[in-house]
Amino acid sequence: MDSDFSDLRSKALETLSKKGKVNVSQWGNDIKKLIEELSIHQIELEYQNEELERAQAEVQRKSDEYADLFDNAPVGHIILDKDQNIVNTNNTFAKLLLLLKEEIIGVPIQNFISPLFTDNYYHFFKLLQKGEMFAQVDLRMRSHRKSDIYVRIDATSHPQSHFYRLAIIDISIQKKLENQLRKETEKAIKSETQFRQIVERSSDVFFYQDIVTRRIKYMSPTITSVLGYSQAECLQMSSSDQLSIMLPQYREFSFDLVNNLLESEVSGHDFISTEYEILTKDNTIKWIKASYSLIRNHNGEPDEIIGTLHDITLSKTYQKELIAAREKAEENDKLKSAFLANISHEIRTPLNAIIGFSDIMMNEFEEKNDSDNLSYITIVERNGHRLLELINDIICISKIESKQMAVSISEFDINELMRDSYDVFRLEAEERGLSLRFNNTPAETMINSDKDKVTSCIYNLIKNALKYTAKGYIEFNANVYDDILNFYVTDTGIGIPHEKQKQIFERFSQVNYTSSKDGVGLGLSIVKGLLQLLNGTIEVRSEVGKGSTFSFSIPLVNNNCYGRSCIKCP
Repeated sequence: MDSDFSDLRSKALETLSKKGKVNVSQWGNDIKKLIEELSIHQIELEYQNEELERAQAEVQRKSDEYADLFDNAPVGHIILDKDQNIVNTNNTFAKLLLLLKEEIIGVPIQNFISPLFTDNYYHFFKLLQKGEMFAQVDLRMRSHRKSDIYVRIDATSHPQSHFYRLAIIDISIQKKLENQLRKETEKAIKSETQFRQIVERSSDVFFYQDIVTRRIKYMSPTITSVLGYSQAECLQMSSSDQLSIMLPQYREFSFDLVNNLLESEVSGHDFISTEYEILTKDNTIKWIKASYSLIRNHNGEPDEIIGTLHDITLSKTYQKELIAAREKAEENDKLKSAFLANISHEIRTPLNAIIGFSDIMMNEFEEKNDSDNLSYITIVERNGHRLLELINDIICISKIESKQMAVSISEFDINELMRDSYDVFRLEAEERGLSLRFNNTPAETMINSDKDKVTSCIYNLIKNALKYTAKGYIEFNANVYDDILNFYVTDTGIGIPHEKQKQIFERFSQVNYTSSKDGVGLGLSIVKGLLQLLNGTIEVRSEVGKGSTFSFSIPLVNNNCYGRSCIKCP
């Protein structure tokens, strides 16, 4: 912190000196110092105010983004306090009720729920108050200047929070379809022959039971394959016998659920569904999805309960396997990361030592004018560098594919980077008898991106051009259009057949596998992977025998990075 203030003061002194507005030659030393200090403090405050304004603008931008996302979500959202008052909502929910947000915020949610569904809402909210993290309920809500609408509410809560978050979707059409389905089902039940033809061929279990005694009046034969009990055994079961098949933790909830269905006085709100575990006759545990529908007579009074039982054990097993597979994959990613770090050290450390000692021996042989040994050790040193480059490329592509590579954003000048690239490859180009040239962008172009990764992309493209160009020139340049940086590398090399122009961006892919060119075909694959991290693209235009032009485009301002840490290519 002291260092920051010192830098700020130095910057203020420099600015004051440039302004030249304070003439202190006519006053004494004390007055001069006082005026100078006041001027410096004033400039310091100006700088601090600028920093504060930038921070406030960024906070406002993030807040606006979140507010826009929340307000225009495809699903209605509301937030309740512990007293069930609506403390916030979005435009989607307001449109659902044909109201303004101001007419909703601060109002208890019960005011918008149809009186016929207050009990359903009460049981639903009670689950949240008991500590359930997730809960769901279907009910009717009052829509302004329109008939009530059916909605499905999914809620989440947190034990350390006093607020409840509700996601609400309109299921009126779904309910209408369910009502139509129930009507068709009722017709099928009235026809015994039709009913048996349908249910006895279904893999689901169909049943209906008396609403008073809760005894089962019919059970489809599929019950034997699901629970192990025969139809006759099921028909002899009392309501307590039926509950005893469930695992203890589900009994009370399921019993209350059916009771709520029977006590409902609203025709049309006669369907519920739940999932629970049961113990079969041979003591096997299975998952069952049970659906119950209330059948009413012509007077609208409850007559019978019909339902289905669907064995979802396999689906639940798949869910557990998927979770286990995901956890295993995450563990494998960690192991891969550790392996890459270890191999990076274990292989490159001795290889660096070999290259280092090779350099020392080369110097000694040069001093002794020992041309034979110098040629041998030169081969060792050159191939050591080649092997090190190959290992670095393999580690780099592995990090990209395993998503272990982060992005580190900084501001840099693309013209300066191009000049550095020219200096790096100029001698190699001259040794090969090639002309290497570049053109600056029209003006100083600052870019916010990952400098290391942009540099790696440029270097790989220039190295690739040098590798496949025997005579002529290599030219690289850049331009900016619509806040996009476009970079080009053009050569007069061997060119690439049209049918291979997509293939060359794959790992270990080269234009001519029989050539003696250095490398194993990872450079362009690395470039493509790095550009994807930078929200960029790459393309190639080429003609066999005339040369190629590789070009990539990246945003001038890259917002892909949310942290400052970076795992760099070695």
